[in-house]
Amino acid sequence: MTIPLTWGLAGLFTTSFLAATFLPFGSEPFVVYMLKKSGHPAFVIIVVATVGNFLGSVVTYYMGRLLPLDKAQKYLKISDTSINRAKDLSNKYGPIVSFFVFLPIVGDALALVLGMLKTPILWVFIAIFLGKLVRYLGIAFFVGYF
Repeated sequence: MTIPLTWGLAGLFTTSFLAATFLPFGSEPFVVYMLKKSGHPAFVIIVVATVGNFLGSVVTYYMGRLLPLDKAQKYLKISDTSINRAKDLSNKYGPIVSFFVFLPIVGDALALVLGMLKTPILWVFIAIFLGKLVRYLGIAFFVGYF
């Protein structure tokens, strides 16, 4: 836990960014630690964590866009019907689903799949950003800052 405090906001940004990739850790303990120990205003901590985590999800999304769908389909044994259904759902509900990229465990995979399906970027990124912001606001609220 000393890295975020030692590195300050840069450490918070880095841990939040990496937590939004497939690395197996979450940013929440670091955010709570920074809220309680760093002396920085809660608003600044929330913004830094949100931006870092959002950009990590953007990287994961683009990894999905670069992954050829036919290769993923072949190795994961996904039927054409399932792919078409996922595309339809992605096109219809992409921004709504994108909001939930903040969820632990499934969020990283969700960002990757949204990228693989080439879900339109603008609304997806807005929804991902808002989901991340709501999560960090919720953490600050439960820690007692609002």
